Amino acid sequence: MPKLVACTIIGYAQLTPYFDLKGYMRRWWVRKPKGHDASAAADGRRDTSWGARVHNTLRSDEGRDLHDHPWWSISIVLLGGYWEIMPTEQDQPARLDIQPETSLLRGYRRVWRGPGSIVFRKATDRHRLEIPEGKDSWSLFIMGPWQRNWGFHTPRRWVPWREYINKTTGAA
Repeated sequence: MPKLVACTIIGYAQLTPYFDLKGYMRRWWVRKPKGHDASAAADGRRDTSWGARVHNTLRSDEGRDLHDHPWWSISIVLLGGYWEIMPTEQDQPARLDIQPETSLLRGYRRVWRGPGSIVFRKATDRHRLEIPEGKDSWSLFIMGPWQRNWGFHTPRRWVPWREYINKTTGAA
């Protein structure tokens, strides 16, 4: 991906900020989907069209549990890059994530996504991002219409994101 193209996309998006995930990800709109506003249902947005954002990911996902998304998505890495951790097969059980005695991943693959990489994901595809130490990643993130609530795949069960975040951060 030519750096000029990446920087042009980033510059355009930075005209329309979306809320940041403090210390983890900064985000801006390229195209805001219909239905993605303050009146959205409390249990998930009911977007009725596709949207696109630029994501500047500042650090790796916390924990080892993989997450999914509320919509199908396409990620195009603009600058930097990340390691994507995902199951060898998306339908394998999450209990295979960690070998308790070694804390090592098994049945998973780790793929480098550098500038120009294009990744297609279904809403139910699970993954986790690892950002190299001292680096960050810029991506164009294209999302389809809202399909489902999203969450984390723990060894015991799928956990809705709000419940998972509250347990892992101690938030009330």
